[in-house]
Amino acid sequence: MSDIITIKALLSLARSPDINVHLSVETSYGLVVEFKTGEGLSVHLKESTGAPEHHKTAEEVKAPPKPLLESGTLAQPEPPSEPEPQSRLETRPEPNKNVRHGNSKPGYSYAIDPDYGTSFLWYSQGHPGNPEGEFHIELEAVKDRYSASWCNAFREWGERYSKAFKAQECDLGSGNSVFPAVEERRNWDAEGAFLGAWLALQDGVDNVTYQPIEEEFVLRRDGIETVLGQILADISAH
Repeated sequence: MSDIITIKALLSLARSPDINVHLSVETSYGLVVEFKTGEGLSVHLKESTGAPEHHKTAEEVKAPPKPLLESGTLAQPEPPSEPEPQSRLETRPEPNKNVRHGNSKPGYSYAIDPDYGTSFLWYSQGHPGNPEGEFHIELEAVKDRYSASWCNAFREWGERYSKAFKAQECDLGSGNSVFPAVEERRNWDAEGAFLGAWLALQDGVDNVTYQPIEEEFVLRRDGIETVLGQILADISAH
């Protein structure tokens, strides 16, 4: 869970952006959200949580070390490769982070949609980069795709909703609000926005749809500060 006090402050700033202040939220899963007067929101991933560690496969673990001798002679090290000409380095295209690694398909398109009895994570329908015929996503199915800290935070976020849903007897058709206290509901909605922003910043992800109140927002790597700011403003206005 993120710092609730800081989240409350960010939501207050969404209502009164002229306050002179510098606030920063760092989540347990490596999303950093900062607000500076005159600069607005800054959203990025914590540097130390960038590249995932390489875990050896079973084949790599079992493979014997490369012998020093090959065909009765000492194995010679490969000569160092020559540096590429400057012109080639300058013209090398930047990788498209919205395209899945080793795949020409566009990145995944996700939707975060709280629905009691589900994981709250879905594939957007009709998106060409998503697995054909799949819609609801079990978190267990993406644990190797994304960090354990994010998956755990997303699960805990969903469990908070489910517990409140039952406590208010919404599962029995009571018609009560899941979060009767406005501040609790706002904090929970903001947590969902942060989880969606982290997911949208991952390689191989095209976009993440999130609808905390009435309006639907689409989080993408490009322009994520603007959209997240709009989400926080929408949450604080209700």
